[in-house]
Amino acid sequence: RIVFSNCEFKSKISLHKIDNSHKIAFCNGIDFANCIFEDDVNFKRFVSGTPLPDNKYYNNERDTIFENCIFNKRVDFHNSKFVNSVYFTNSHFKDYVDFHACEFNKIACFYGVTFDKAPNFSACYFKEPKAVNLINVDIDKLDFKSVEKYIEDNYQDETCENKQEITEEQRNNNCKLKCAKHLKDSFRVIKDVLITQNNTLEAQEWHKLELYVKEKENHINLNVKEREKNTDIFKNILIWFNCVLLNVYRNTSDHHNDFLKILNFTIGMIALYGVFFYLLLEVYMYLDIIFIESFFRFKIIDYIYLCLFVFLTIIMFLYKNKKSIFT
Repeated sequence: RIVFSNCEFKSKISLHKIDNSHKIAFCNGIDFANCIFEDDVNFKRFVSGTPLPDNKYYNNERDTIFENCIFNKRVDFHNSKFVNSVYFTNSHFKDYVDFHACEFNKIACFYGVTFDKAPNFSACYFKEPKAVNLINVDIDKLDFKSVEKYIEDNYQDETCENKQEITEEQRNNNCKLKCAKHLKDSFRVIKDVLITQNNTLEAQEWHKLELYVKEKENHINLNVKEREKNTDIFKNILIWFNCVLLNVYRNTSDHHNDFLKILNFTIGMIALYGVFFYLLLEVYMYLDIIFIESFFRFKIIDYIYLCLFVFLTIIMFLYKNKKSIFT
């Protein structure tokens, strides 16, 4: 068993392709407890707790430990396999961490972990969802802006078709759309694990992040569809309408997660209604009686047409200016 506890790594550390076999395996786990990583960490295709040759196993199989670690730069664990239990208890990830396509066969402990930036758990496999500890995970710094930042920082890592008939901007939008879908799947994976554990309160926080990504995905998708030939205008309108709804929910209630926003919005609507009602009363009092009489000669259907016209005018205005609204 290898132990690196209480160490400080000031430069990049990589265990990838250490023996030209595309992976490094630790048969009896590894211990990095209380370590500080100042630069990038590359543990992709990392395997821990693997059997010895000839199908022999250690009887005293030990855990993989990353407890109380501080990661100051990017960390890459993608496509790793943890056959034994792994502990990241109270660790702090200050930059992006990539766990996509990882396999956790036993306990995966993220108790008290802090994520300063969006983590990637896309396509992760947890053999025992109830053995995943996500209690007290700190994601307070993750918001809509951090989702946008993640896509901008990571979309170039995506592999997209490089057709001759598409422009560089279209290719970038396709890569951003793919990156957004992977990030949405990352939040969904954690949300589903928490739901399996009946932890609905924590699951709601990850669902909120999932909706942030969905809003951004709709916005990117709208830009992609606009540049496609023979695009379906009705599908565009549907995507735009979903984008509007998510934008309104985010700004008025943070997807039903921010009571102060809900309260402020409710009070604002009541105050706005009161102001308009007062203005209408003032206008009504000073209008000429002849005009009022002629006004009330309209039929009900005329009022319906008038309201419909105003509503459609507002919709067309918002659709025309959607770029300035969602950027």
